[in-house]
Amino acid sequence: MVKKDKPCKKCTCSIISKLVPNNDLITIIDQAGNRILNLRFVNYDASTCNATFLTVTGGLQLYNCNTIQVVAIQTGSACPCSSAILNAQGSSFANSGVTTIVPPLTNQALGGTAFICNNCSQDSSTFNVQVSSVAFPFSFTSTSIQSISCLDENSRLVVTGIGTATGSISGTFTYELQMSENPPPNGSLTITIRDLGGTVVFQTAPFSPGIGTPISVTPC
Repeated sequence: MVKKDKPCKKCTCSIISKLVPNNDLITIIDQAGNRILNLRFVNYDASTCNATFLTVTGGLQLYNCNTIQVVAIQTGSACPCSSAILNAQGSSFANSGVTTIVPPLTNQALGGTAFICNNCSQDSSTFNVQVSSVAFPFSFTSTSIQSISCLDENSRLVVTGIGTATGSISGTFTYELQMSENPPPNGSLTITIRDLGGTVVFQTAPFSPGIGTPISVTPC
């Protein structure tokens, strides 16, 4: 007798099949390398290998377990949190000495605004960045928030979403913004932008938002 392959053959399928609905906060990494945070497991269909998750914004997202690289129970706050850069200029940041990993450049000038409110509403949150580099100039603005979470004992906020860019990169991209209270006194920002295929097109090393503009992360 010919033995048939199991349709749900990845080890992540086995992990997902054992998750308890609406229990832990889940992070997954898909086949493109995108990290999706702050998900709640809803159900799993072994006949189709499809798992349904609830996003922090209240929508349902379907994933085939064979396309998931990593499934992990998330640590940190189990609800949305907020983060802001505390200054009189409306949560703005500016740094002319930023190191970028993609493309590999040093002393890049970045400026923008980063304020993430605790209800995950794009209408109330703001994230944009302008890169004033001769080698790689562009502007990016968030248009949609997908997930948000507080990590590292509620000292670091990670938000993912979708936005649009003009300049050296142009079109629609996904992003991950990390806002951390560490290192003191001002904390740090880390920005990663990917194309819709999951390829990183821009990534910074952690950088200070600027002198006198500390980052604050507030759990809900």
